[in-house]
Amino acid sequence: MRQLIGFTFASFLAANVAADNTFVVSNTQDSGAGSLRAAIGQMVANNGLQTLRIEVGQGAQITLNAPLPPMIGQSILVDGAPSPGLRIDGNGWSIFQVITGSSAQTVRLERLALRNGQSAVGGGCVFVNTRGALQVFDATFENCNNFGPAASGAGGGAIRTNGSLRLTRTRFVGNSAGDGGVIGLVVAGGAVSVRGGATVLIEQTQFINNRTQASPQSQTRCLGGSGGALAIDLPLNAGASLTDVQFINNATSCLTSSSRQAGQGGALAVFGAGNTTVSLDRVYFGGNEAFDGGALAAFSVRLNLTNATFFENTAFSSGALYALTSTGAPPTALSLRSSTFARNASSFGSSGASITLIATTVVDVRNTVFAPSLSGPQCAPTFITTSAGAAVFTSDDSCFFALPGSVNGITTLFPGNTFGLNTASQSYGFVPTLNVAAASPLIDNGAASNCPTLDARRISRPRNGGFGTICDVGAVEFSADLLFGNAFEFGQ
Repeated sequence: MRQLIGFTFASFLAANVAADNTFVVSNTQDSGAGSLRAAIGQMVANNGLQTLRIEVGQGAQITLNAPLPPMIGQSILVDGAPSPGLRIDGNGWSIFQVITGSSAQTVRLERLALRNGQSAVGGGCVFVNTRGALQVFDATFENCNNFGPAASGAGGGAIRTNGSLRLTRTRFVGNSAGDGGVIGLVVAGGAVSVRGGATVLIEQTQFINNRTQASPQSQTRCLGGSGGALAIDLPLNAGASLTDVQFINNATSCLTSSSRQAGQGGALAVFGAGNTTVSLDRVYFGGNEAFDGGALAAFSVRLNLTNATFFENTAFSSGALYALTSTGAPPTALSLRSSTFARNASSFGSSGASITLIATTVVDVRNTVFAPSLSGPQCAPTFITTSAGAAVFTSDDSCFFALPGSVNGITTLFPGNTFGLNTASQSYGFVPTLNVAAASPLIDNGAASNCPTLDARRISRPRNGGFGTICDVGAVEFSADLLFGNAFEFGQ
């Protein structure tokens, strides 16, 4: 996926052969000479690099009194590095907008903290209404809001883009998207909505307490909302890659007290249109909530999950993973390797607390553990045929994976066993994990074939569990010789 996207700053600069234009923001005033508003007004629509360089001092804040004008240019860079800790407060107004441009356009944001931006049209803090590429590095988005009710639907509380997207070392906290009271309006992406981009790359990024909010049809019923934190809608032959990403306490919610759950994918919803691959490696989903798929909902994509942890996610149907093939679309295909499911919950009897698969093909499942759920059976259906796989451990008999024609299957039952999985914590790497106790049956009992070389903490596999040549089951490789390390600090 990295090769497909090819997002590097060197290529970003090399693509621009015309004269560059740099506009310096020298004060924190809302308007007038040296202001951010004045700098945007000086931008020109040529083929050169348009740089907004913000030099207002460490820890400074720019507060808006009106929406900023749209930015223009074929290549745009907003650089906050000269002002460490810079904050741009939208104060209820939209912040950065790019309304015009071609598919070759590149917009890059660096070292910014954006908050309190609001819009009824696009992302509350960033709206890129072109098919170009948006790149965000070392940024924080907080309390940004999209409230609808644009005709195309609401979504992207912090960011909404119609092109390719890269997020690196970025943090989203408390952002939201709502339908503006229009019942049934499409609401996608409480923090980020990507529609139509050919490639999506997200790495070392954190989503916390973001949500979509749908208006109720009745006192007890609420529809709408997908991707409480992130919604990705990919066209034909597109792809997305998420690595070292954590989703914590996000939700697709309903604006009533009696029907809190709504929508699909409390943290992440992905939609495909054929030949669409979505790969997640070293990801953590904890405490997310929805109606279908408390953590993740996938529709008509090839979904690859590796080193994934699903912990205490909740839904009416499928607390952790919900996969469905949309009507008339190519089938959803699932590959599930070296992953951990624990303490997820569903309240609908015929759904799985960990996974619910509807018209979904399981291509491969191996070295994956299903620890006890908080409520509901682990899997639906209970018998799942897979093209390939090995070493699936489960605490109950509701997850039975089998190869075609196999009599014994590939699932090993450990009735009621918690597998020594501890409370989620962050040690080494970039995401929380459920670390393994020394006596766990997960240690050295996995399959060696197709075992990733790193676990969810970026620790090498296999490692010192006993034999040293057999991978452990689950997202974490037992490492008795390692002490806790410093967690990665997201944002600024």
